[in-house]
Amino acid sequence: MIETPPAGPPVAEPKCAFGRPVPGGVPFPVERRRPDPPGRAVARPVAESPAPDRFALTFTSATPGARVARETVGSALRAWGLPDLADDAELVASELVTNALRHAGTATVAVTRRPGAVTLEVTDDDPDPPRAADPDPLGTSGRGLIIVAALAAGWGWRPVEPVGKCVWATFGTP
Repeated sequence: MIETPPAGPPVAEPKCAFGRPVPGGVPFPVERRRPDPPGRAVARPVAESPAPDRFALTFTSATPGARVARETVGSALRAWGLPDLADDAELVASELVTNALRHAGTATVAVTRRPGAVTLEVTDDDPDPPRAADPDPLGTSGRGLIIVAALAAGWGWRPVEPVGKCVWATFGTP
């Protein structure tokens, strides 16, 4: 069963891993367990539906990218029976999407399950490699990649053609 989100402010248009819009506006069947804020729908897996091994969404700077990325990653991990990874992976997704939107204005988030690991990838149009900042001890930013390195089993980046990069993080699974 798929619910249609209520009319409200524009939100990110979900796209599949191949860049095509997702029919129905969400990457997987949803149900509502609690009331959502006005004008916002939260996608959650339906327990009876088999979960695909990959979820992906594309955001622009005009969308609530970090929040939706956290919710999507958390929902995917819970659908896969990996709720213990959700907190760390949601925080890493938030940091990587925030960086991508700040520096490139767009971000595509994909979370993929493979035997023994979950990989989170954030792709953007900025070709410059990610750089860990030397954060001001009293500042409120500059710690994103430090957090990613602390929470993920591994992370890195690769160039993407024709222009851009993909920053990835992996998490071990039982």
